[in-house]
Amino acid sequence: VINAGNNSGYTLALGSDVLSEYIGSTTTTTYEHANLTDSAVKWSDKFTTTQIDTTVDKNVVVSGTSLEFTKTTTVDKNTTSQGDTLAMINQSSQFSDRSFEADAGDQTYVVGANLGQTAAGTLTVSGVSNNSIDFKGYKGFEVGSGSSVNLENVTLENSGNDTTYAEVGVGGSIGLTDVVINGSGNAIANSGELNVLGGVNTINTAISGTGATNVKGGELALNANLTQGSLNVLDGGLTVANGVVLNTALTVGADGTASLYGDSLTSGTNNAGALTLMGGTLGQSISGNGTTAIAGAVVNNGTISQGVLEVGIGGSLTTNAEAISDSDNSIANSGDLILTGGTNTNAIIGSGETSISGAVLNSGLISQGVTVLNGGELTSEAGTLGGTITNAGLINLSGTLDKTIGGSGVTKVD
Repeated sequence: VINAGNNSGYTLALGSDVLSEYIGSTTTTTYEHANLTDSAVKWSDKFTTTQIDTTVDKNVVVSGTSLEFTKTTTVDKNTTSQGDTLAMINQSSQFSDRSFEADAGDQTYVVGANLGQTAAGTLTVSGVSNNSIDFKGYKGFEVGSGSSVNLENVTLENSGNDTTYAEVGVGGSIGLTDVVINGSGNAIANSGELNVLGGVNTINTAISGTGATNVKGGELALNANLTQGSLNVLDGGLTVANGVVLNTALTVGADGTASLYGDSLTSGTNNAGALTLMGGTLGQSISGNGTTAIAGAVVNNGTISQGVLEVGIGGSLTTNAEAISDSDNSIANSGDLILTGGTNTNAIIGSGETSISGAVLNSGLISQGVTVLNGGELTSEAGTLGGTITNAGLINLSGTLDKTIGGSGVTKVD
């Protein structure tokens, strides 16, 4: 207390130790972390770090002989993301089996970073209904040896620059169940295994690589080119759109089905199941003990050797007679079988029509109508022709003829 003299009274002054204790501003910083602690993550989950700055302002106000102590506390919070949620669960090595699940239907997850290397184990990415993942031009899953990604009930799309949804290395795998894959370019690069596991799956973007694409269940519709080490339909069905090219060998197992155009095949096909040719030109071989059905207009420049070969109603097969066979040497034709040449040793049965457009020597039993087209030549024993005969070309017959031959062609009997 200072006496100012001259009857002016007293003035209260504060020492330096009081000033430092009760006057000033201090800030302390702490952090709160919302970390990945569970193997099951929702699409809406966010993993963040919050910086908390707590500032305390202290002051002393002197008024005559009185003191007023004040203290004000201010808290500032700044929350930042630890990273893209899908990328974090994809790369997490905390759990061998982990999942990334949509919260509800009609939800779209927008990727915010490259997804990076998939950690060892299995990551399941699943939707509910009408769920999609937009990659926004970011690079997708990098699935190496010992890692698997299973996609269920989702649509993959990309509203950014061209990207690769998945790069699957040797020993890695990606599984599809009720999945639609849209995009452009080679959106899946597979050197491991791409497995269709169930449901209805549609791939509208190219698949590249040296791996294996396997249909193990469900259905796969291919609407873009596929380049792989092998394509195997073990169980379930494969449908290949017209114009799509399969740059690999196709194998259809006993429990598999495949429907495609002849032009799609660039290598030999082994079919032990059910193969339907919808049309096009076949330039490769089809072998095995399965069934090949002709459902459209097919030109065969390769060979078809099957357990069963049948031409369905509305189907037509144009082929050299020696380029087709089945296990019991009997071709079921309910459409139009057009023989361009060669020797026919097969029995041809059914409600269809056999047409001759080239020089054909017949030693099989044809128990349906036969038409020799202009420029065609049929050489046969008369008794092997069981149906009506129409001739606009040349027929060379031996044996006994017991029916009328119509048409404007020439018939010679030996």
